[in-house]
Amino acid sequence: MPIWFYNRPPEYTNPTERHVADILNQLEGDWRICWGYYYKDPDSGVTREGDFVIMGPKGQMLVMEVKGSQNRQCLITGRWEG
Repeated sequence: MPIWFYNRPPEYTNPTERHVADILNQLEGDWRICWGYYYKDPDSGVTREGDFVIMGPKGQMLVMEVKGSQNRQCLITGRWEG
């Protein structure tokens, strides 16, 4: 089971993020997960919030942004839209 670091209470987060957290909570081994982190956008200088920083047992790192809407693919261009 992972070790969690929270920057806000999970009950005040988006339901889609909670669903992803439930899945991540099933990881076995020495995982560390930071739920909610803040950073300054280098282009605009605006402070933004990201969803998850996931650190694996062998030193891997993944930054995950969760979206609540369904992605759509435009078959004509092959690019992701929406």
